[in-house]
Amino acid sequence: MTTEEIFKIYNEQIKEALTDLKTPGRRHKQIPNLLTLGRMLSPLVIIPSALTGHQEEAIKLSLFFGLTDLADGFIARNWNLTSKLGADLDALTDKIFAGTLLLTGAISNPILLTNTGLEMLIAGVNLRQKFSGNKSGSTIMGKIKTG
Repeated sequence: MTTEEIFKIYNEQIKEALTDLKTPGRRHKQIPNLLTLGRMLSPLVIIPSALTGHQEEAIKLSLFFGLTDLADGFIARNWNLTSKLGADLDALTDKIFAGTLLLTGAISNPILLTNTGLEMLIAGVNLRQKFSGNKSGSTIMGKIKTG
């Protein structure tokens, strides 16, 4: 699949998602994607909390956003609301969230910057796989590592 074809699919799915959000009775179909998008915003609250010395608040926010990661997948699979857009958005958001946690942790433990570099490397490999037509996906080991 070419990059152009991938973006065409995403464009169609984004249009469908926006239609769902505008249509009463269909809004529930976007709950997993909205949870995922919410987690994408996590750096905007977690990092400032940690930088201003509110470590307990940063930990609570991290746990909350971590639970949204469990919830979006659970809801999508059990309510049959899965989509290509949702799966790829979730994978991207997982990298952003993991990077947020690693950067926040690096404030008190700079060795975590090594893990941040590894996450960036993994993200690059996954992106290259995707656009070269190979299938990349999450594994249980990846989920354990992120956890």
